[in-house]
Amino acid sequence: LIRLHHEIVDFCRYLEPTAEESSARTAAVERVRGAVLSIWPGARFEVHGSFATGMYLPNSDIDAVILGSGCKSPATCLKALALSLSRKGMARKIQLIAKARVPIVKFEERPSGFQFDVSFDVANGPASAEIVRANMRRFPALRPLTTVLKAFLQQRALNEVYTGGVGSYALLCMVMAHLQLHDSKETAYSWAGDGGGEAAAEGCLGALLIDFFELYGRRLNMEEVGVSCRGGGAFFAKKDKTWSDPGRPFLLAIEDPQDPTNDLGRNSYGVRQIKSAFEHAFTLMTAPVASK
Repeated sequence: LIRLHHEIVDFCRYLEPTAEESSARTAAVERVRGAVLSIWPGARFEVHGSFATGMYLPNSDIDAVILGSGCKSPATCLKALALSLSRKGMARKIQLIAKARVPIVKFEERPSGFQFDVSFDVANGPASAEIVRANMRRFPALRPLTTVLKAFLQQRALNEVYTGGVGSYALLCMVMAHLQLHDSKETAYSWAGDGGGEAAAEGCLGALLIDFFELYGRRLNMEEVGVSCRGGGAFFAKKDKTWSDPGRPFLLAIEDPQDPTNDLGRNSYGVRQIKSAFEHAFTLMTAPVASK
């Protein structure tokens, strides 16, 4: 487990953006901000998600929201934005997802190649970033575990909600709940140091990752039980929140810490594949120990 702990630390360090990469992302954001303000001068263009928390992978999307535009119809305004970006030659691979609970326009910013997801007047995005930052300070393991799991899901094309996967924010809530409910002695360490040795064995990232795969791959009865990272973390009966879907009873219910009435997992219809991937990872990672 100590070896796995250090492999996770090394993996996260390898994925850390360089100063040049960070600057390139910031420049792309500023170019898109300029295009937005040219249409709605009084609006605010705010980034959120992994870019705002610093937990992005090299190929992660940049999530942003336009606030205070005075727009009455988000879908109509997203179309206007897409048209403007196209005419300016700033974007390609433009995709409007208008029928989602939160309509967004997805596009690739031409100069940089970075992918953007832009929404209108959804203020909980920036607020969620602050919740994540607060939990990163409380749980040093949150950042490395989430980074590994995001890469794990991304490699299997299970990280996009609109294709049935689990999005970054829902995954963060899953990891936060896992850490909150885990034995406190296993999270009381600083992963960024090289202090390893016997001290790290008490609560190494390897143990936390394997336990995550076991919880969400094997132990959790997703048909009846949901997870929450509000307060100190909790499990709850889906029926108590009327979140049981007779047509899709297998869905994982994830309570939104900003809005207890919002189920972050309700559109992740590919969760059975995700659960299977987690279970397979748990089996592979524990097989050598079990065979001794």
